[in-house]
Order: sequence, then structure tokens, then C-alpha cells
Amino acid sequence: MARLAALHTQGVTESAFVSLCEDPSRLLLSKDETEHGAKAIAENAKKLHTYTVPSVTAWPTKKINGILERGHAPGDEELRVWVRGIPTEETEVLFLGGNLADYRTASVDNPNTADALQDGPPVKKARVSSDAPEMIRHHDGQT
Repeated sequence: MARLAALHTQGVTESAFVSLCEDPSRLLLSKDETEHGAKAIAENAKKLHTYTVPSVTAWPTKKINGILERGHAPGDEELRVWVRGIPTEETEVLFLGGNLADYRTASVDNPNTADALQDGPPVKKARVSSDAPEMIRHHDGQT
């Protein structure tokens, strides 16, 4: 699964993973300025959604790299180099675990779109908490 997760971050394969980020405002700091990159998502998503997902379904890049370090399959080293090179500014976490909409706990208009920046000051991000320690909060921009 870690190999598939690493390939997902490269955009090489379609997968069951969904890319999320821990802090959507950090996507604006990304050096990835490609058409579908982190910065474009941050600037173009109409809504920012907050999800509270079970930690077992969350695949942060540190977890992916740790699993790949224990592997010895051809290509693992190249995947590790790629995963270690993912900008930490993006705070990317992959989700694998069913219908993501079931875990949505909040939605707000994206304060980073060109329209929002012209209309007035940025809107503060929604904060959602959970009493369940096995849950992790993540944000996702939706276009």
C-alpha cells in the first residue's frame, strides 16, 4: 500500500487514495506551481472541508516513507527519494478508507480564491475538534 500511496503523490496512477492536507493555508506556500499542484488547489477550491478521520485511514508522508524504508522491492529507493522530497509546507496526508464525505465535519468558503481576496479580508478557518483520540482532522479543498 505504501508503494501505491507514493505513486499517488506522483500522480502516476489512479488509486483509492485521496490527498488531504492538515493545514490548507500552508498550500499557498508550496513550491508546486503546476496546473493541478498544491498552490493551484489552494487558490481555486471554492470550499475548504474539514474531515475527522480514523488515524488508521490516514497516510502521512512520514508513514509512507517509513514503510518504504523497510522494503527491498525494485523502485523502493526512488519512491523514498520522491516521498522525502514532498514539500513539508503542503502537510499532505493521504486518506484510504471508504466514503470521505462520511467524515466531513465542517465546510467554509475558501478565503484564498481570487474572488474572496477581492471581496474583503480573509475568513478565519473553521476549527473542529473530536473527543476520540484515534481520530485525526484533515482539510481538503474542493473545486
